[in-house]
Amino acid sequence: MDRNSDMFRFIGNLVKLRISQTLWTKPQVQRYSDDNFYAFTIDNILALFTNTNNDVYRTITYHQFIENSKLCNLFNSQDCVYVRSGKIEVKLSQGEMKAYILN
Repeated sequence: MDRNSDMFRFIGNLVKLRISQTLWTKPQVQRYSDDNFYAFTIDNILALFTNTNNDVYRTITYHQFIENSKLCNLFNSQDCVYVRSGKIEVKLSQGEMKAYILN
């Protein structure tokens, strides 16, 4: 096991987030689903997944965030999205996973 690998750090960050937010005590709500993309929220976290080798662009309209909310990627704080006109525009690349947290 390589403790310096991206995957090791990624899983470590997920575990820390789960513990710090006590996510097991909160409901998971599906926000978007199709053959190549899946999104859900738990509390103030928006989790996004894709299973394709292509870039995936989606517009999420079913969510609990208020207008102008800023959500930033847990794994890259420079990657942020905003709620505009009730929509969240997201992009995932090649099997990527993102977890946006309300900032």
